[in-house]
Amino acid sequence: MSQPMEFQYTYRDLGRLSGMAINTVHQDARRGNLDPADLASVVVWLARHGKLALRRRMVFSALSRELASEPKPRRRRT
Repeated sequence: MSQPMEFQYTYRDLGRLSGMAINTVHQDARRGNLDPADLASVVVWLARHGKLALRRRMVFSALSRELASEPKPRRRRT
């Protein structure tokens, strides 16, 4: 079995993905709006504050998976 991978990112990475200054990302973390150690917190924060292209990518990716798993509506016979 392979060893689990660990991933790392910095405030600079979060700033790049959000378009915010690094100091602004730090402030959000200090205010409790972001917990960089919690992946779910980072994902939610990026969904709110990420650059428009990133937010669109997140939404379209989520929707395409939802729509792909939905049963197709039945056609009515007339």
